[in-house]
Amino acid sequence: MKQILAMFLIAGSVITAVQAQKLTTYRPGMVFPADYAPAKDTLVVMAYNTENFTDTKDNPYISNRMEDDAAKAMEGREALLAKALKAANADIVMIAEFETVAYLREINQKYDLGYKFFASSESQTWYQNTMLMSKVPIGTFRTYNAVYSPVEGETDKNGMPLTQTNINSRMWIAEVWPAADRKLYLCGVHLKAGRNKSDTATRAGQFHLLKGEFDRILKEDKHAAILMAGDFNATPESAEFRIMQEGNKKSRLIDPLAGTEVYSHPAKAPRWRIDHVLYNQNLKSRIVPGSTGPVYLLSREEMEKLSDHLPVITKILVR
Repeated sequence: MKQILAMFLIAGSVITAVQAQKLTTYRPGMVFPADYAPAKDTLVVMAYNTENFTDTKDNPYISNRMEDDAAKAMEGREALLAKALKAANADIVMIAEFETVAYLREINQKYDLGYKFFASSESQTWYQNTMLMSKVPIGTFRTYNAVYSPVEGETDKNGMPLTQTNINSRMWIAEVWPAADRKLYLCGVHLKAGRNKSDTATRAGQFHLLKGEFDRILKEDKHAAILMAGDFNATPESAEFRIMQEGNKKSRLIDPLAGTEVYSHPAKAPRWRIDHVLYNQNLKSRIVPGSTGPVYLLSREEMEKLSDHLPVITKILVR
């Protein structure tokens, strides 16, 4: 009990002594909705790349054939997504390649999915976005929409170090609060796709940016529990993936499926794992053993129609 209470400590907040440990209350100035009931003892977290999931309305500010035409391939997929979300019954869902959070809210209401809290980081020029919907309150939401990251080892036409900000909108870090004395840092990602040198270098830059953010969070809160999930577009064997498993003991992330032959893509016949759930040492003891990995929520045929990725889930003990 002592270890559990200490795990979600927030430095500098109002504190109460519990069994010689300090237990942080909800951050001053932030309150729970009046009708919010504390979460159950176990949280189910799911991350899912929904593959070009768009509404049927053309966004006039995004001139892109895929966004214009994607709606033609949407027949039946909305209902399938709702069916999959109900089957997962996740408390927190991190979604990638989804057009707008407004459309996600509409689906939630239309199919009575039960989610109350939403946050997103949406590109101004692209339609594949990442977002968060939750049954537990969301606190601070950190977006990297305007942040530049290095394309490591690459130079521009003038010989200067190459940087990019085009796809960093697809990364964010959110605080979620299952209860007033419990906080979890969730990092949702959809990193750069592709296998050429520049793609790999771009992902490496994104990984290093996020690793720096984890270090910063842990400097402020040494007990911070961090979970990173989503479409990394990187396999466990790749050099850029291993960046997250290096450095500071508390900020390096654990891959619970390391060394296994568990795959997430493509959904029809998975042969590689690019969708991941990783967590830091502070969270390790709270992960339900054997609960982490890709899942078939519906039939193989339905999952294939819904997306080329399988969703990945994990279960976290809150108390």
